[in-house]
Amino acid sequence: MRFRIKNHDPLIHKLFMQTLLVMIIAELSSSVATMLDGIIISRFFSKYAVAAYGLSGPYTNMLKMLGGFFATGTQVVYSQYAAKGLHRKANEAFTVSAVIMAFFSCLAALVIFVFSDQLALLLGASEDAAHLQQYTSDYLRGLAVGLPVNLGVLLLMPLMNIDGDKKRIAISINVMLAVNTAGDLFVAIFMNGNIFGLALVTSISYLCALTVLLLHFRKGSSIHLVRSDNPLVLFSEISKAGVIPAVTRSFSMIRSYALNIIFITFAGAGVLAANTLVQSNIKTVPMCVATAIGTSTLAISGVLYEERDKRGLCQLFRSVFKISFGPCLLIAALVFVLAPQIVALFGARDISALTVLALRCYIVGLPLIGVKMFFIYYFQSARKKLLSYYSSVAGEMVFLVASAVVMGKALGHIGLFLAFPVSESLYIISVVLIAWIREGHFPCSIDDFLFLDPKFEVEESKVMDVSVHSLEEVVELSDQAISFCMEKGYDPKNAYYVGLAVEELARNIFEHGADDGKKYFVDMKIIALDDGIFLRLRDNCRQFNPRERAGLITDDPKQNIGIRIVSQISRAMDYNNLFNLNQLTIKI
Repeated sequence: MRFRIKNHDPLIHKLFMQTLLVMIIAELSSSVATMLDGIIISRFFSKYAVAAYGLSGPYTNMLKMLGGFFATGTQVVYSQYAAKGLHRKANEAFTVSAVIMAFFSCLAALVIFVFSDQLALLLGASEDAAHLQQYTSDYLRGLAVGLPVNLGVLLLMPLMNIDGDKKRIAISINVMLAVNTAGDLFVAIFMNGNIFGLALVTSISYLCALTVLLLHFRKGSSIHLVRSDNPLVLFSEISKAGVIPAVTRSFSMIRSYALNIIFITFAGAGVLAANTLVQSNIKTVPMCVATAIGTSTLAISGVLYEERDKRGLCQLFRSVFKISFGPCLLIAALVFVLAPQIVALFGARDISALTVLALRCYIVGLPLIGVKMFFIYYFQSARKKLLSYYSSVAGEMVFLVASAVVMGKALGHIGLFLAFPVSESLYIISVVLIAWIREGHFPCSIDDFLFLDPKFEVEESKVMDVSVHSLEEVVELSDQAISFCMEKGYDPKNAYYVGLAVEELARNIFEHGADDGKKYFVDMKIIALDDGIFLRLRDNCRQFNPRERAGLITDDPKQNIGIRIVSQISRAMDYNNLFNLNQLTIKI
């Protein structure tokens, strides 16, 4: 039996699928909450409340931009330090981000609450319409109360995933959804549609979600507050990582404004209304999978990149491609067929035919959006700044606006609707062309699309990369490790040490961490270095730190024999746990 696997990493695939599922639930819950808010307001509240809700759009976008800045920047920097075993440095980054965000958000909340009347006017609530200004001002004040906890939720969610508490993300989002929906109905029925009460309910729902997330720290966590000696340096790193999603969000807002002008110029108010209904409401649910692909990629790829795990990155891309042209394609087909029924749920009435056409044209590009989301977030985590900014500018705005202008002139409103899938295609084609130019040949492998530096990983002949999933495979895995080391010219003694370490550690993983009948995987990577042998074991079994167990070794020769032997033959040993994956690195 041969275990050498070049093209598949089941452990990373399983990790991606688990993370994706949690992110989809989070995205879906948030999208459903937004849709329910809109439905409840339109059915139970006055037209001024509906208008105030609409005018708050720039505030919501600003909130998402700030949340993305802090959350993404912290997630990237934290995971990079944690992947290197620099856990204190990772927590310093978290502390700096949390303190600055808390101060800034409280200050911003105070300013918005005090100057809500002026802000309402700035957002378009005409002073001539006294009711509209008052409603918008009241709504902003209610949202301002929850600004700090809102940003706190956005900051903690990705860190819960890194710390292996994926379920808590889904629980917190669903608690927020339940509280928000019940509260909205209470305000609508018993408080006569009080718009301040409606916004306050949203703030309370975020407070409940934050409370659920904070319960993660009851039993200890690898994430905690620590004092930093260089907070400005760390915040600079966080800012560099967080500015890219902020730029992306900025260009998305500019794109929305530009498209509104283009649609109203070439096609009129009816076509604009149909497109707005699709973009603001209907697309949010089917887009959850594509959006979750991006957030899952960001969460995982940063760690894999810091670990210089090329096989893991290739598997991540492969998994994204399967999801994009599997579930995403299926969702697109279902939405395309059921478009009339879906549109009817939103009461489009006289623009229903246009809305169905807009939805069908948009949804065709869903699989390509999934792939685009991978590139946008992968480039960010891999520190490909130019490609990240290119994706933000071209992928989120330039291709779509240009396609809308050209196709709108040529085909009218059909061309405007088709501009969405065409722009996604243009972005993917442009990435292929960039890879072609960079590699000097047409990109024909996943490696070509990862844009890795030549020295990212040692040459393949010096690497043994293996995945196993049962105790029965461990002995042969050990024999193969010994053979590999012998082939690379290491003396039999050191080769035997490697085989012994592999057998003892892998056996211990399956015997003590995978004894509940579920399917687990152990990845083993051996790198033949000039000054020794590097061994890495990664598994998704129960958390177990061999370094701590080695520190408990007593004089009794019968206790912890395997770990005793490994600790004696290794020159260095390091352990960390990220995303509920145990990772042990040893140098022999």
